[in-house]
Amino acid sequence: MLARIDFADTALHRAHEESWNTNAGLEERVRKRTDELLQANIELELSENRIRANVESAGDGISTTDEQGVIQTVNPAAESIFGYAAGDLIGSEITEFVQLQLAQYHDQGSIGVRREVEGIRQDGSRFLMELAVYDAGLSEQLVFTGFLRDLTAIKEAESQLAR
Repeated sequence: MLARIDFADTALHRAHEESWNTNAGLEERVRKRTDELLQANIELELSENRIRANVESAGDGISTTDEQGVIQTVNPAAESIFGYAAGDLIGSEITEFVQLQLAQYHDQGSIGVRREVEGIRQDGSRFLMELAVYDAGLSEQLVFTGFLRDLTAIKEAESQLAR
């Protein structure tokens, strides 16, 4: 009878050790994976910060719109070009500020092509600007990025040179 109890006790002890070792192994894998995810998040945040710094400091205006032409983001240069704060531009249709029909803005033949179009500032004044639109699919959504350059100073300089 004691041999049976010893055997059962030993089997129970072995099962307990195996369970403990399995648990310790799983905990180590979770700890390692957590460290990897934390490092990936740090690298992603650094990458986002670099991209944000580039966009925020760009001399040209940059805006993103959805397929309906609703402005999703703008950089400070776009705010300056149009004379609006970002909060006033975001959620508005791009065609309120750029004299193009939405179909022309998103026209596949014009994607990536720089063209001169008329812009409208907050005060209602119109000005010539250069526009290049690019498209990108993001998570099942098509997004358009517009690069905007106010040509007012360039056109004035050209006009003065022509005199």
